[in-house]
Amino acid sequence: SGKLLRLFLVEGDPDGIVTAEIQNMTIYATSFPRTKINVFKNRAVAKKAGTYILIGDNIENPLKPLVYVGEGAPVFERIKRHNESSMKKEFWDRAIVFSSKDDYLTKTQLQYLEAKLVKEIRKIQSTITENIQIPKEPILSEVDRAEMEEFYQALSLLLKTFGYDFLEEKSVNLDDTTNKESEESEKGFMEGVVFKFEIKDAVFYMKIIDNDYVVLEGSTIVKEGRQNIPPGVLEARQTLINKGYLVKDQNNKLYKLTENYAFQSPSYASGFVAGGNDNGWTS
Repeated sequence: SGKLLRLFLVEGDPDGIVTAEIQNMTIYATSFPRTKINVFKNRAVAKKAGTYILIGDNIENPLKPLVYVGEGAPVFERIKRHNESSMKKEFWDRAIVFSSKDDYLTKTQLQYLEAKLVKEIRKIQSTITENIQIPKEPILSEVDRAEMEEFYQALSLLLKTFGYDFLEEKSVNLDDTTNKESEESEKGFMEGVVFKFEIKDAVFYMKIIDNDYVVLEGSTIVKEGRQNIPPGVLEARQTLINKGYLVKDQNNKLYKLTENYAFQSPSYASGFVAGGNDNGWTS
């Protein structure tokens, strides 16, 4: 079902301070560049309790950003320490703060969100968390836990709205998408069509689902990477090997995929299979 999101460019610039909220929900998000930290500190939300994510580019692998998750009450005092004290974090260039419009976020709830975020980021492995250890998850009442799970889902949606999808698990259960595909087949580009790509001995199949390019379970990929294999493709291969999603095939020149796995572009998907740069739109 549709959701009404309100994005506000505080300075009229999408690269500046941006706020986001979801209709009929209390969550309130503020995204700002590090260069605007002294502007953010004068906003009302800076004095509230909140959870924050610091985000920076990863020079070694641009597809895998660096992040740090924290919480504070008020939230600005914690972020300020990451900018100028012994707790300073050098890597970040943007912060996203999640707070509540009704000021109803307790310290325990914030600690729960912080622990869940770090845990999920590490599990999904589509980014690198700068947190040294996973914060301990506090004990919440049944009602508080349900409320924070709903808050977390809204947080994930707003994070993706800001252009970050590192909370999305890339393995895909096609059973969950079957009905959705049949209902929306006319709305999506080639939604539901199975694409086939062959290179050397490898054969892989792909479907476009919810704007992701999903390489299907059972597909084979070229084991030996080319000299120009992009760091992101190399990282994706190693991540899937570590998770047990990519295993040796009967043909010792190939790997076999044991899970459906989503990529953000067709060229990322075909490059993953070919072991180097590849134009997925033509392949």
